[in-house]
Amino acid sequence: MNGQIAAALLGAVGQPVLPGTPVVTDLFVNPLMAIYFTVQLDALADQLLYREAITASTTIAEVSLAIEQFRATLSIPSRVSFPH
Repeated sequence: MNGQIAAALLGAVGQPVLPGTPVVTDLFVNPLMAIYFTVQLDALADQLLYREAITASTTIAEVSLAIEQFRATLSIPSRVSFPH
Protein backbone atom coordinates (compact mmCIF):
# COMPACT_ATOMS: atom_id res chain seq x y z
CA MET A 1 0.00 0.00 0.00
CA ASN A 2 2.82 2.43 0.78
CA GLY A 3 4.12 1.94 -2.74
CA GLN A 4 0.74 2.87 -4.17
CA ILE A 5 0.66 6.05 -2.08
CA ALA A 6 4.23 6.84 -3.15
CA ALA A 7 3.15 6.39 -6.76
CA ALA A 8 0.30 8.84 -6.19
CA LEU A 9 2.80 11.34 -4.73
CA LEU A 10 4.72 11.06 -8.00
CA GLY A 11 1.53 11.72 -9.96
CA ALA A 12 0.80 8.16 -11.08
CA VAL A 13 -2.79 7.24 -11.85
CA GLY A 14 -4.37 3.87 -12.55
CA GLN A 15 -2.42 0.70 -11.95
CA PRO A 16 1.28 1.55 -12.14
CA VAL A 17 3.87 -1.20 -11.99
CA LEU A 18 6.17 -0.48 -9.08
CA PRO A 19 9.69 -1.91 -9.03
CA GLY A 20 10.19 -4.66 -6.48
CA THR A 21 6.50 -5.10 -5.68
CA PRO A 22 4.04 -7.71 -6.85
CA VAL A 23 1.55 -6.62 -9.50
CA VAL A 24 -1.73 -5.71 -7.83
CA THR A 25 -4.55 -5.63 -10.33
CA ASP A 26 -7.43 -4.64 -8.07
CA LEU A 27 -5.97 -1.46 -6.55
CA PHE A 28 -6.44 1.73 -8.53
CA VAL A 29 -4.07 4.58 -7.69
CA ASN A 30 -5.95 7.82 -7.22
CA PRO A 31 -3.99 11.09 -7.01
CA LEU A 32 -5.88 11.87 -3.80
CA MET A 33 -4.04 8.99 -2.15
CA ALA A 34 -1.14 11.42 -1.78
CA ILE A 35 -2.96 13.20 1.05
CA TYR A 36 -3.12 10.05 3.19
CA PHE A 37 0.21 10.98 4.80
CA THR A 38 -0.72 14.62 5.34
CA VAL A 39 -4.16 14.48 6.96
CA GLN A 40 -4.66 14.18 10.70
CA LEU A 41 -7.85 12.14 11.01
CA ASP A 42 -8.94 13.58 14.38
CA ALA A 43 -8.63 17.16 13.10
CA LEU A 44 -10.55 16.26 9.96
CA ALA A 45 -13.28 14.43 11.90
CA ASP A 46 -13.67 17.43 14.21
CA GLN A 47 -14.81 19.44 11.18
CA LEU A 48 -17.53 16.92 10.28
CA LEU A 49 -20.78 18.71 11.05
CA TYR A 50 -22.80 15.49 11.42
CA ARG A 51 -20.17 13.60 13.43
CA GLU A 52 -22.32 13.48 16.56
CA ALA A 53 -25.26 12.11 14.56
CA ILE A 54 -23.23 9.15 13.26
CA THR A 55 -21.13 8.37 16.33
CA ALA A 56 -23.55 5.75 17.69
CA SER A 57 -24.27 4.26 14.24
CA THR A 58 -23.56 0.58 13.83
CA THR A 59 -24.61 0.03 10.22
CA ILE A 60 -24.00 1.82 6.94
CA ALA A 61 -27.77 2.31 6.68
CA GLU A 62 -27.78 4.30 9.93
CA VAL A 63 -24.88 6.43 8.71
CA SER A 64 -26.61 7.01 5.39
CA LEU A 65 -29.86 8.02 7.10
CA ALA A 66 -28.06 10.42 9.44
CA ILE A 67 -26.26 12.07 6.53
CA GLU A 68 -29.50 12.28 4.55
CA GLN A 69 -31.27 13.94 7.49
CA PHE A 70 -28.38 16.37 7.94
CA ARG A 71 -28.36 17.29 4.25
CA ALA A 72 -32.12 17.98 4.40
CA THR A 73 -31.37 20.84 6.80
CA LEU A 74 -28.96 22.53 4.38
CA SER A 75 -29.54 24.95 1.57
CA ILE A 76 -27.41 23.41 -1.17
CA PRO A 77 -26.75 25.62 -4.22
CA SER A 78 -27.44 24.21 -7.66
CA ARG A 79 -24.53 22.71 -9.54
CA VAL A 80 -22.71 24.71 -12.16
CA SER A 81 -20.30 23.57 -14.84
CA PHE A 82 -16.63 23.91 -14.03
CA PRO A 83 -15.13 26.43 -16.45
CA HIS A 84 -12.16 25.03 -18.30
